[in-house]
Amino acid sequence: MAEDEKKRRAEKTISALQARLGKRTIQRGVEQVEQTIPFIPTGFAELDEALEIGGIPHGRISEIIGIPTSGMATIALKIIANAQESGKTAVYLDLSQSFDPDYAARCGVEMRQLIVIRPYRPRQALAILQDFILD
Repeated sequence: MAEDEKKRRAEKTISALQARLGKRTIQRGVEQVEQTIPFIPTGFAELDEALEIGGIPHGRISEIIGIPTSGMATIALKIIANAQESGKTAVYLDLSQSFDPDYAARCGVEMRQLIVIRPYRPRQALAILQDFILD
């Protein structure tokens, strides 16, 4: 098959897909735009560097998971403390019902400003979080 024929078939396929699915579905030569993503530092320089943006994205839900004693609670609490220092509000979802306010305070969390959610069921947690996201 000649090169011109391949190009014509590709163009025809692209046009058909754009007509059926919308012009934004398939684009060519998309300009690369450098975005700066707002972030909250984790409090751990090596982790912030590994995350490439300097911390966790601000304004998005971040899930921190790990086995017990892996440091996940410490990381979450340090992030919350950093968010609070810059005037932001943080919500801590305590699915395991194991939140320790004394340890949180020792990690720098201002307990009077923290919102702790302790749902009875995971589905209830999703409903509560959805209300926070929409507000």
